[in-house]
Amino acid sequence: MPEHEEHILSDISEYLKVKGGYTDISSVQDTTLVFPNLEIDLFHREVRQNGRSVRFTDLEFRLLHYLASQLGRVFTYQQIYEGVWGEEYAHEKGNIMSHIRHIRKKLESEIGSNDYIENIRGVGYRFKKPMTDSS
Repeated sequence: MPEHEEHILSDISEYLKVKGGYTDISSVQDTTLVFPNLEIDLFHREVRQNGRSVRFTDLEFRLLHYLASQLGRVFTYQQIYEGVWGEEYAHEKGNIMSHIRHIRKKLESEIGSNDYIENIRGVGYRFKKPMTDSS
């Protein structure tokens, strides 16, 4: 690859890291987030719940990974939108809520509990460690 192309790719990579929402998976040591009954595999872009694969759209996967990557941290709607969509927040609260609703529906367990993503009223969302029978 010519030197100027390598420089351009390096600049683009740095820009995306600064803007947020970009993860260079070649630099990530552990590419799988593991929780009770749930695994989020960044490298293979797979979500497994109780050992079975759950299908997500690209945006749903990025949103789930974004929240789960910092367990317990409360993200505002603005942080979520800018971190996942990579665009300036334009009061897209309804759009975020719709995608969260789809993620929750896909992650509902057989008994109907939904303990992964918690709404923090008036602020945003956080990913909390799912409860298990032993916890």
